[in-house]
Amino acid sequence: KEIKGVGAIKLIELMLIAITIWHLMVPADLSPAEQKAFTEMNVKIEAVQDKLDKIVTANEAADASYVEGLPRAELKRDAAIRREPQGKAPVLMRGVEGTQLAVKEARGKWRLVVYRDLLADQLSEGWVYAPAVQMLDEPAS
Repeated sequence: KEIKGVGAIKLIELMLIAITIWHLMVPADLSPAEQKAFTEMNVKIEAVQDKLDKIVTANEAADASYVEGLPRAELKRDAAIRREPQGKAPVLMRGVEGTQLAVKEARGKWRLVVYRDLLADQLSEGWVYAPAVQMLDEPAS
């Protein structure tokens, strides 16, 4: 569901870019009626862009709020991020060395981490084997 939502935002952004390019390429010899329609379309495009900007800003604020107070870490080597804290659990993503994380929970030699899924451009959670995780700071009190 979240991926579909992100996909919709990306589709809207693509449509706005296409309309903007069209706007730049419209011939200057429009009739008065066409000029009026063109102006109205631009007003609507700007309104949609403003709404999209608000959605993106709210999404960024929600992401920041979600990890606020969690200790920060990074992968100190390439490692699998798994669905469950087991070596045989399905791999959600292959994290590369330096991937930024927030640690949500520790369970034995596993860490439940929050990371940015680059494909979906959203925060996701998964389990990483603790020796692959380098803690960077302590949680805020």
